[in-house]
Amino acid sequence: MNIPAYHAAIIAGLCIASPGSAEAAEDRAASHQTGSDRCQALIGARISNSEIVEASLVADGAFTTPGGVKISTLPAFCRIAFTSVMSADSLVRNEIWLPLQNWNGRLLNTGNGAMAGAIRYGGNQDAMPDYSLATGLRRGYAVANSDLGTSPYQVDGYSAVGHVVKWYDFGFRATHETAIVSKQIVARYYGRGQKAAYFAGCSTGGMQGLREAQQFPDDFDGILVGNPGNNRSRLLLANQYQYMLPKLYPADILSPAKLKLMSDAVLKACGTLGGGLASDPFLAAPQQCRWKPETLACTGSSQAGACLTQGEIALANKMYDGPRNNKGEIIFPGLPRGTELGWQEFMEAAPIADPPFLGVNKSVLGQQWDWRKMDWDKDASTFIEIMGFLWDATNTDLTAFEKAGGKLMLYFGLADSTAAADDAFDYYAKVGVRIAQREGLNPAKALAKQQNFFRAFFFPGMGHCRGGLGPNTFDGVDVLAKWVEGKEAPASIVASYTPPRSKSGPGVLAGGASGESMTRPVCAYPKHAVYKGSGDRTRPENFNCR
Repeated sequence: MNIPAYHAAIIAGLCIASPGSAEAAEDRAASHQTGSDRCQALIGARISNSEIVEASLVADGAFTTPGGVKISTLPAFCRIAFTSVMSADSLVRNEIWLPLQNWNGRLLNTGNGAMAGAIRYGGNQDAMPDYSLATGLRRGYAVANSDLGTSPYQVDGYSAVGHVVKWYDFGFRATHETAIVSKQIVARYYGRGQKAAYFAGCSTGGMQGLREAQQFPDDFDGILVGNPGNNRSRLLLANQYQYMLPKLYPADILSPAKLKLMSDAVLKACGTLGGGLASDPFLAAPQQCRWKPETLACTGSSQAGACLTQGEIALANKMYDGPRNNKGEIIFPGLPRGTELGWQEFMEAAPIADPPFLGVNKSVLGQQWDWRKMDWDKDASTFIEIMGFLWDATNTDLTAFEKAGGKLMLYFGLADSTAAADDAFDYYAKVGVRIAQREGLNPAKALAKQQNFFRAFFFPGMGHCRGGLGPNTFDGVDVLAKWVEGKEAPASIVASYTPPRSKSGPGVLAGGASGESMTRPVCAYPKHAVYKGSGDRTRPENFNCR
């Protein structure tokens, strides 16, 4: 591995000698102890590079988080907080919640989001996919989560400016350490290990999961990764680019009505591709759509209403195209057709002074760096070289994970306006190519071997991890557990969609789009759901995977 010079000064100090488990007495989970005894007996224990700093029994009912949020309808559990210090300037905060009764025998480590900096406690809503401590506990799991070492949470990432070691923790060390420690805590508390260990996360959590499969193949039996953004250094640049454009071209900002106009035109042109139905408010195969915004160009003196000005067309094409360097080479894929309704967040953010996560750029490019003067050659390549080493989960060699017997499920919302689905398609394809080259297989046999341990599901109409107008609510952890423990490889995942109650606010996209209730299978790629031609099109039994 070529390590950028930027890291040379600190790489030697990244690993400190593990203090060992330093078990305070023998197994703390003796069967004669009460749940409270077993819980409190863990205080002060050191495991790997971590120390248990808090252990308390929480009665069934409600729990109030350290941030003051009250979470209701929780079963009784042992709450354990532990801190991890892997090197100088490293401090990761973690929690694991252990059901007092009715433990299902499984461990679930959950992923985080954005630049983390906070533990994902969850809330009173339990809609899946939701990878939080509360949701995992309610489903009977021993469940763990980490702040990834970038606390306190700041949306722009400034908390890690000048602290590059924290980005190592964020990129892979925190997740691995949490996996090690949570397994040992489970064994001490229950007096036996888990029957299976799982990881589930979306967005940043998806990156965490893929990095685990690639770098620590023995940590988990099953890994569920959603909308991973695993090519994260380039993704962050692309996401900032999408926020930059409306700020740079304020006269061409696309209103909710114009975004709805574009979306309707895209659906009319491409709605039936890939087995999609003309009545669906989303695309089934956006990667096949070549619709151009020029088809809505205003003519004559008309520069308003149901048409796009030349400036709006230019802005739309930049969003579709994505950032390029000065040679015209794509840095990261642009947003696919079918994501237009989700662009509203970029347009609404235009009055805000800076794009998000600016602190991350400044931690690499310097405090005086100005995004308005972004050099898409020098600045972008410097950022990718440095942060790619820290973050990117792009290694396509999953041989060790496959040999360990692990199962990997990837899912992606095709209407995601935060991360382009093209990157997930590309990663899945490259893993197959690597298998074919390694074993001298033709593409069909390589795909069959790949699907023995790695399957992908692309959800039409779903946004970033959730939301959108397509089937977006499902329990992927349950599907994964059946695969790992019952060897039942999933041919499809049944997902549902329920329209938001209000015509405005959360869940309602640009132009007031909402959609209708439905339940539909999402097939293991490269198959897709095709309507049988008769029966209720909102019911899954009326679709086949082809």
